[in-house]
Amino acid sequence: MLAVDVSGSMETEDMVLNNTSLNRLQGIKIVMDGFISRRPQDRLGLILFGSNAYIQAPLTFDHDTLGQFLKDAQIGFAGPETAIGDAIALGIKRLADRPQQSRVMVLLTDGANTSGAIEPLEAARVAAEQG
Repeated sequence: MLAVDVSGSMETEDMVLNNTSLNRLQGIKIVMDGFISRRPQDRLGLILFGSNAYIQAPLTFDHDTLGQFLKDAQIGFAGPETAIGDAIALGIKRLADRPQQSRVMVLLTDGANTSGAIEPLEAARVAAEQG
């Protein structure tokens, strides 16, 4: 499960590729495009989070569609703040019925938790307990 921060802070242009300034979300999109292309045998899903966390794509082998959802993601889609704990909790919920050895979440964020009902460390503790 890929959890990607689309909060307001991701608009900061502090990345450079080929002498071109990029914002943080643009940088993530480039990196994740390569990651997705190297995982053809894996089911991947996409969570977008800001002030809230949402499933953008359930676990799927359709990486083309998942990649398009990621490319279409815009800063602010899920609100301006950063609910890291809620994103982890949603990932836990979506991965719960998967075999333990295939429960993997990649969380991509630039900031501190500024929103949400669940503290990130508590969500991480629950994730660790559930494998």
